[in-house]
Amino acid sequence: MRVLNIINPAVIEKSIKKLSEVKGAKVVYSEGEISEVHILASDHKSAKQLIRDIESIVMVDHNIKIDHKVISIAQLSDEDLYTDDNSRLVINGFNKNVKNKKIEITNIK
Repeated sequence: MRVLNIINPAVIEKSIKKLSEVKGAKVVYSEGEISEVHILASDHKSAKQLIRDIESIVMVDHNIKIDHKVISIAQLSDEDLYTDDNSRLVINGFNKNVKNKKIEITNIK
């Protein structure tokens, strides 16, 4: 008999947000697995270390292994993140570059 694991993305997002560098998290669950994890974080740690921290907290809190390839990190300096309670992140535009099956997104200033 097969037991299905039911994953609640909101509960996983709450765990990820316990990391002090993480300011926002969105987990996408489809076809029986976590297919995307989007993170807005401060720039206090490297993206590589943040990904490791996210993998660890989800494993410890939920016993779920996340493939690091599905985690995307957007990092901003603290002064760029939020200036007051009414502030929102605004993206005026971006450039997309695809090379060797990797996508690089850069902000248009």
